[in-house]
Amino acid sequence: MGPMLRVIYRWKVDPDRFEEFREAWEAMTEAIRAQRLGARGSMLLRDPERPDEVMAIATWESRAHWEEAGKQPSCHPEAGQRMKAASQFLSGTPYEVVADLTV
Repeated sequence: MGPMLRVIYRWKVDPDRFEEFREAWEAMTEAIRAQRLGARGSMLLRDPERPDEVMAIATWESRAHWEEAGKQPSCHPEAGQRMKAASQFLSGTPYEVVADLTV
């Protein structure tokens, strides 16, 4: 299937709507992990110096799994709409894992 994949997503989030965004992101991530083959979950990160800058690092078993999931309809359209209302999507960039020394 190929090497493990990490996808880095970036958003500008209205700081006043961060909790709404976070809750929607969690619902979306849980739905993707439950419904899409190869989805291994994600983590959400926020810049403490610029609270409107948010990124997520999603883990996929392979690029093929991620690409196939991208062809499917949304796992949670309502959560997607809430995320969109509270943020501006900037990018989603896939990276193959070539070494991982995390614990």
